[in-house]
Amino acid sequence: MFYPTYALCLMPYAIRLEKKVFFPVTSPQYHIPTLAPKLLTMKPYLQADAYLHGASQVLAKLNRAFVAQQPDDCHTNLRYKNSEKRIYGRRIMVPDAGLQFVPSIHLPTMKLEMVHPTTKSIVASLSMAGKPISEFNDELAAWLKEHTLETLIFRENMHYDIPDYGIESYRALTNEELTEWHEGRKQANELLDALATKLAQTDKKSRIWPHHFDTGIYVKLESGVGIGAGFAMKDKYCNEPYFYLAVYSDEHEFPSDTKLTHGLWVSDERFNGAVIAFPSNHVEEFFAEVLTAYGLT
Repeated sequence: MFYPTYALCLMPYAIRLEKKVFFPVTSPQYHIPTLAPKLLTMKPYLQADAYLHGASQVLAKLNRAFVAQQPDDCHTNLRYKNSEKRIYGRRIMVPDAGLQFVPSIHLPTMKLEMVHPTTKSIVASLSMAGKPISEFNDELAAWLKEHTLETLIFRENMHYDIPDYGIESYRALTNEELTEWHEGRKQANELLDALATKLAQTDKKSRIWPHHFDTGIYVKLESGVGIGAGFAMKDKYCNEPYFYLAVYSDEHEFPSDTKLTHGLWVSDERFNGAVIAFPSNHVEEFFAEVLTAYGLT
């Protein structure tokens, strides 16, 4: 059974709504929370999310091929720059060619642009929209080879799988897709960056992880407690995009018996934490309430 958009996360055991009330998933009762400002419909957002998940793999591949490998795979992750409407990869150095750049996708034009890390000038620009993926990859490989970069690793599949979105050619985003995706990820950056600063007094910025395409942070407190929070694509935990927070500690029990005003607890073999469906005006309260439940305020 499906509930109206925005109403809730769909879970197999219970639903927690904005009114501190539990209903089983078969109940016809629900409460629709106030919509987050500037985001009035989810369809364009979901379309953009799926498309950009696939398109951003080119940045992940460049990171994997030309950035020093890290045990937690963070060398492959990305950052959405709100002010530029641009998804960035990691800085790539090419000493033999006297070249350095950060690969990026400029969303308004759907161009892969190599941006100089200090001057911010565009080192190279390759149009993606309207090109079959195979044709674009050939064009990019030729540019890499021209600048003494090995293309073999770049052409290999990533070490993880993503859903098959049926994307054979790149395209431009519609105005609605660009506006709504930008607003969603901009809010995610702002809320998660503020949370990281509050928890650990760090200027660490949220990153997009290309495997699941979630915007996330991980903070380790002086006590050794780890806190992960993020903004995820819709999946089995929630029928809409959602914010999540989880605590990693042997000293703090999972407080699933504590009632949440906003959001709900989730526990399975993959994840123990809390989630709240997007859009919502209560994400900050949700973060605070979950941390309080863990005794971490």
